[in-house]
Amino acid sequence: MLKMDADHQSDAYARIFRLLSAAKDEAKALKLPHLVHLTDMALLQLVLDWEGVDLETAPDHIVQTLVRQKAKLANTTVSAKIKILHPAPEARAESKEGTG
Repeated sequence: MLKMDADHQSDAYARIFRLLSAAKDEAKALKLPHLVHLTDMALLQLVLDWEGVDLETAPDHIVQTLVRQKAKLANTTVSAKIKILHPAPEARAESKEGTG
């Protein structure tokens, strides 16, 4: 396994979470219940690996909370990156004024 710092590792887990969530949404749209179930299982396992939690010993409510938190984090990470990649129009105007 590749060694990454915590930020890069978290970004990688968030990216995989988003990809699996998108696959799940597509499976729902195509009415593929078995694939929806498999993606649910994959998302759960991803969260457990992300947090280093053992499903056998963790209470159900903790696991459910972790899944919700990771979904929120994965989506927040995307929003933050979009804002960085696409600055507001006024920020672009300011950068153009500084170069002229």
